[in-house]
Amino acid sequence: MHPQSCTVRPGGRVRLALRCGECFVRSAGDYAAAQVAEFDRSLVAGRLEMTAVYEAVVRSNMREEAKRLHKALALDLVSADDFAGYNR
Repeated sequence: MHPQSCTVRPGGRVRLALRCGECFVRSAGDYAAAQVAEFDRSLVAGRLEMTAVYEAVVRSNMREEAKRLHKALALDLVSADDFAGYNR
């Protein structure tokens, strides 16, 4: 669930409007501040985990691409003509 809006209510409760990123179902409710803080911590932890996985995948892909380029250069399969018009 993704928070869409947040409003502090009287008595310290927090009104959250949420939306599911997969099925787009929306819901809203009043929650205790401690519940909202725990939800926020979960969102931050999930975001950090996703970022770490993303960065690991990017590093792996770049490492494999560099290996392929290294081999292509060693076999003299790449020339300046391969990059002609690249920046146009």
